[in-house]
Amino acid sequence: MSISRRTGRAARVLAGLAAVLVAGAAAVPVAVAEEGETPRQPTTSPTAPAESTEPVVNGADLAVEVSVPEGPYLIGEEMPVTVTVGNIGDADAHEVVVSLYGEGEFSVSVPDEQWNGFTWPDGGTLPAGESVTFEVAVTPHRWESGDAAIRVSTQSPDEVRWSNNEIGDIAVPVVPPTQTHPVAGTVYGDGNGNGALDGGEGLAGVTVFLRLSTGGGEVKTRTSSDGRFVFDDVSAGLYELQVSGTDWIGPYTVPVRVDGSGDHTDLLVRRTRPVSDVLVPTVEFAEDTYRPGDTAHVTVTLTNNGDVPLHGVTAFCSGAGNSDELDGVADAEHWGDLVWGSKGVTVPAHSTETYQVTGLVPDGAANYGFVTIGCEFGPGEDITGHPSALDRAKVPGRSADAAVILYHDRDGDSIVDDDEHVPGVTVGLRDRDADTPVVTAVTDEQGRAAFDDHQAGLYHIEVYGPWRRVDGTASFALVHAEYSDYYNTVTVEVVPGPDRPLPGEDGDGDGDGDGTTAPNGRKTADTQGPDKRADDVDELASTGVDALTLGGVGVAVLLAGAVTVVIARRRRVGGSAE
Repeated sequence: MSISRRTGRAARVLAGLAAVLVAGAAAVPVAVAEEGETPRQPTTSPTAPAESTEPVVNGADLAVEVSVPEGPYLIGEEMPVTVTVGNIGDADAHEVVVSLYGEGEFSVSVPDEQWNGFTWPDGGTLPAGESVTFEVAVTPHRWESGDAAIRVSTQSPDEVRWSNNEIGDIAVPVVPPTQTHPVAGTVYGDGNGNGALDGGEGLAGVTVFLRLSTGGGEVKTRTSSDGRFVFDDVSAGLYELQVSGTDWIGPYTVPVRVDGSGDHTDLLVRRTRPVSDVLVPTVEFAEDTYRPGDTAHVTVTLTNNGDVPLHGVTAFCSGAGNSDELDGVADAEHWGDLVWGSKGVTVPAHSTETYQVTGLVPDGAANYGFVTIGCEFGPGEDITGHPSALDRAKVPGRSADAAVILYHDRDGDSIVDDDEHVPGVTVGLRDRDADTPVVTAVTDEQGRAAFDDHQAGLYHIEVYGPWRRVDGTASFALVHAEYSDYYNTVTVEVVPGPDRPLPGEDGDGDGDGDGTTAPNGRKTADTQGPDKRADDVDELASTGVDALTLGGVGVAVLLAGAVTVVIARRRRVGGSAE
């Protein structure tokens, strides 16, 4: 929105020009401020004197004029409208309020802030002989019947003549939503990257959705063998087109204006191969253990397996906002040209580039017991199809009470009943990425295995004896140093299964050595080796992130914590990024 004021006798012609402006409004386009522009305060500037047929009255006398742009516009689409209010009297007008609304069954809205104070409840002040111009965004919302028209009015308690304060029945170029038109086009995979549809590039069997941008139902269809799709009898309006059922990528939605112009009958919906087809990134902390405040050195490798160079590759490292995430990843001082939004780096075809970057270990990482780094790499600001690389390192030293509760859902109602807790079962917590013994505890009558003053971190839950976890139930426990026992408690559903020996005993129990006793009296055993750790990654992948029932910890923690460590450790074991 922009606002300006005019002074002098020229402003007095506003009322006399009102009828002419209404008749010729459709031919007068107006400008609309860019989104996010800070509204300017009203300013005054002198204008050349001009004769007016309106007699000057004693007091404040407001007059209004309106101009609308050429169309067509659609329901839900912002339409720029220019409104000018002048005070052609000889006294200042106070508490001036300007209003714009739809006529009859045609409803519109204008953001209050675009009137820059000339609205309820206080209004603005317009000195004698001056005018103020508003460029506002009018959005039509509903058109039940009648004509598409708006009305603009202004008022002030100082007003002495009301005959020129309002203009109504101003026609606006909005397409009736009762009109219907076809929407058709082609979804294609731009295999050669030339930005055009070539023979054989149509994507067959792809699902295409079309839904109103303003809300409502959706329709869908599938593309034919040549990638074509057709929707018949689509009501005029603003729509979003979405494509699914293909590993080719592109914008999540494509805007479609159905206005009868014909532009919506031969749409080209371009898809491309994801950069993850050719780009393989890795990130790796230089050390396995850090302290809060340390500068962590990270090695980034980018391997381009494609036939063309990748230009402008950057790292999008914005995580879930948790305090375990490495600081400085968005700072060029630490990450140089890899910072997202910068010029990026070039990775030549069939080559690997290595970069040394740094970050700061936040104090909050010690509450989690680890620091994480997770980034998506690729060119451009749209990270769709960009491959990710993740790693984490230990930040030891803080602890909290934690617990694991086992239950057997005998009646199958998915509710933990009092008589369904499983006592006398040994439960172990195995640190996901530290070579420390597995710490065990035995469940009490409430099925609760207590781990008092346990080191913060992410642990794999081990169940020993004649029980096993139900597929899909929690397999990891996050111990957070600032969370209470309640939030550090994980409930695990178990069923009878093969008898699993305790750590250190003959059989398939964890570790090769004899179990030892932790300082708090709990039994411990050697941790599992890297091969078993990699197997646990596959187990996590099979259960899904939703299976990680980490007490009161939110999904954001799961994404930035549990998933991060698992993928990072598998990379280190296997020697390749995924």
